[in-house]
Parts: sequence; C-alpha cells; structure tokens
Amino acid sequence: MGVVLFQVYMVVLFVWIGVIFRHQIIRFCEGKLPSGLLDFVDGFLIKAGKVSNAIELFLGFLAIVLAAYTGFLLSALKTYPMLNNPVLPILFLFS
Repeated sequence: MGVVLFQVYMVVLFVWIGVIFRHQIIRFCEGKLPSGLLDFVDGFLIKAGKVSNAIELFLGFLAIVLAAYTGFLLSALKTYPMLNNPVLPILFLFS
C-alpha cells in the first residue's frame, strides 16, 4: 500500500514540476522529440496548469498521508521498543 501511495505521489509531483517548468521543458525538448509528441506534452501541461491549485492541494494531501503512513509503519515494529509508540505517526508528520 505504501509503495502504491508513493508512486501516485511521485506521478503527481512530476506533473506539478512539469507545470512549473513548462516553458523550459518545451524549449529543451524542441528538436529532440517528434513534434507530435512535443505538442501532446505541451497540451497536457497546459491542461494541468489550469488545475494547478487542485494539483497542489492533492499533492499536499498525499504528502501528509504518506508521512502518516510511514509513521504508522515504523510504529508497528515490535523489535525496536523505542519506535513502538502510538505518538510516532504524529511526530513523523510534524518533523
């Protein structure tokens, strides 16, 4: 479950970075990619840019859930008594 959550987080993060650096990405890829693929990428980033606020909120939500999940996962370790603490997810989240 954590791996799937992390992969979704990474995809959304790459889309968000692509929206921010759209002009630089398109300028860098000109001449290196076929024009059809370049137009597709540019169109996708333009459409994603229209909902960038929603992407940022979803990215923040995923970051919080991922941090809390990691804290819960570490708190479930029985072999390390110091980590077996119900407060660990909250500490992990705020750190």
